[in-house]
Amino acid sequence: MAILPTFYRRDAVPQLWKSAGFMMSGHGCPRTSTGQSKVVAAIIGGHLRWRYAITLACAMLFALFSQSISAVGTTAGATAGESMRVRVAWGGGTERIWQGEISLSEGNLSQPQPLGIEADESGSMWIAQKRLIIQQRSARAYDGVDLLLDAPLQAQLRVILTASDDPSQTISLTIPLKQLVGEFFNKQLDDSGNRLLVRRTPGDKLRIVTAHRSMVFSPGELLKLSVQPHLLPLDSGSKLSIRAHLVEGRQSREIWSKVHETRSGDRTAIPLEVPLPRREGVFELVLSATRTGWPTSLRKPLNIKQLVAQRSVQLVVLSDDRSPAGTKAKPALSKVVEIDPTNPSWHEKMGLNKLPRLSSGPRLWNGPLGNGRLETWRHPLGEMVRLKPGGSNTESGGGESSGDEVSWEAYTLSIKDPGRPHVLEVEYPSDIPQTLGISILEPNSAGAIMPIGLDSGVDLRHKVAGSGAPRMLRHRLVFWPRTTTPMVLMTNRRDDSPAVYGKIRVLSGGKHLPRAFSLPPGPMPQPERLLAAYLDRPLFPENFSANESLDNWSGRSLDDWVTFHQGGTRLVEYLNHVGYGGLMMSVLADGSAIYPSNVLQSTPRYDTGVFFTTAQDPMRKDVLEMLLRQFDRDGLQFIPMIEFAMPLPELEAIRRSGEAPVEWIGPAG
Repeated sequence: MAILPTFYRRDAVPQLWKSAGFMMSGHGCPRTSTGQSKVVAAIIGGHLRWRYAITLACAMLFALFSQSISAVGTTAGATAGESMRVRVAWGGGTERIWQGEISLSEGNLSQPQPLGIEADESGSMWIAQKRLIIQQRSARAYDGVDLLLDAPLQAQLRVILTASDDPSQTISLTIPLKQLVGEFFNKQLDDSGNRLLVRRTPGDKLRIVTAHRSMVFSPGELLKLSVQPHLLPLDSGSKLSIRAHLVEGRQSREIWSKVHETRSGDRTAIPLEVPLPRREGVFELVLSATRTGWPTSLRKPLNIKQLVAQRSVQLVVLSDDRSPAGTKAKPALSKVVEIDPTNPSWHEKMGLNKLPRLSSGPRLWNGPLGNGRLETWRHPLGEMVRLKPGGSNTESGGGESSGDEVSWEAYTLSIKDPGRPHVLEVEYPSDIPQTLGISILEPNSAGAIMPIGLDSGVDLRHKVAGSGAPRMLRHRLVFWPRTTTPMVLMTNRRDDSPAVYGKIRVLSGGKHLPRAFSLPPGPMPQPERLLAAYLDRPLFPENFSANESLDNWSGRSLDDWVTFHQGGTRLVEYLNHVGYGGLMMSVLADGSAIYPSNVLQSTPRYDTGVFFTTAQDPMRKDVLEMLLRQFDRDGLQFIPMIEFAMPLPELEAIRRSGEAPVEWIGPAG
């Protein structure tokens, strides 16, 4: 069984939406909204019932042993001293603070790579006296570490974990390394749903060595690497076929292939030189180790599994051509959806009432979705709807307080061409002071709606609303729908006044957004003054609805190179469309960086690729390098920002040793 913990994937501390956070025109603040999270949870729990709950955010735990084959005879290549990379992970239940250690009966452990996503994860694990010490600083629902073990297979791996709130509750597990070659170990930690899992790190059976510093390439470049089958669960000397083939990212169309014959236990590295395509895109090198030598007449009747191990290497190829864009300055936008929220049968006109029922629960499209706080209201400009203030039900006559409940209503949009840019348009009157939240909700590749997505809104103050005759205004939001039925969520962000809006439309114009300015031939000239957008978190894939990838074995939605390439391409296209000359964005925030570093212990918060069971990231993705190249070719300026809000391993080591008076200083000094 797989263990899936419940925690937020992106922002550790959800914050209320604020109009002041809108730095990118039409795209809102990339922070989690507490109010919206409750609304989304209500939609999921009461109507949608998707596969995972809202906070099942990109579960960072581990799939169990994928494509495992029981050891036959002696392990191939087993000698007196071996190295093995293992993953030790725990969590999946109630948040707790765990302390403990990991050690070997003989040999050494090194290269610890923590896997938790909290900002204080860095420096919470270190090696001392041949032991990995675990000292969590805060409660968390998941934690883990990848370790390199250099020890004979007869050695024992020992894991000890103790809950800080109950020191008497200590779990100790001893595992022979020989058994980890082809097995995993799973043990219950407490009565709160927390478990401990120990297994080989994905990709350890087919090790990759390369001199490339990143997986960002130019068209036609050679990918040079070597593959070494390692500790395969086969008899030494068994015939083995190593096949490498290059395919399109997330597709199966083969571009290049090569086969190498060897025998298990042979430690000779297999060199590969893969010619990459001369066009831009994301590609994947799939490596498979297959046992050969079995007669077909014997293999088929006995249903003998040939595949011994498999992994992949994903990469991105970037051309020097500028990003595609529409040719017209103001393209004709056609209306593809129009919803009149004052008409209670709007969903019937769109044909949504004819959609089939889900396997469980009531019909999904039986009517509008909301928490019963919407009412029709006549304005001098025509009939509109009002969302009652949040915080109490006194206006409905009940007189009962509902705490911090947010008034909300959700509408389903019918989209024919997902993946293309669309414009969401919402009408609202100019004379009504209000704070209206507008969000796009869609499930990720695992079928879960996440608390962080595309958020926008309208904030009208009294001074602005009280000036001039009332007129109908329109708020527009550019978005790239991932599915044919996204939802628009309307929320009232005030507790003392209603939110008012009229018709909701979706417009579409073409495959790409047009540029705000025509491009001159030749190199891009630098503007005299920079107008730059701002993102305080590297959430551009979420802001521009980039698709995540489904890890088939674990059923989790994770970030791959397609996610970041798609998000970066749309980001550049949007900046050119609006007329920005650049972007300021945090590339290190909340303890997680979007670039590899030997100085930081970066968490997987903003790049979850380390959790793919295909081990498709032989090194941390250099998303920053990809963005710099994309910006350079379009003549845009990229200003990276670094948030110094995480422990540094070297400073933590100095602090523990007492060599220098280094201490943390809190907000109050």
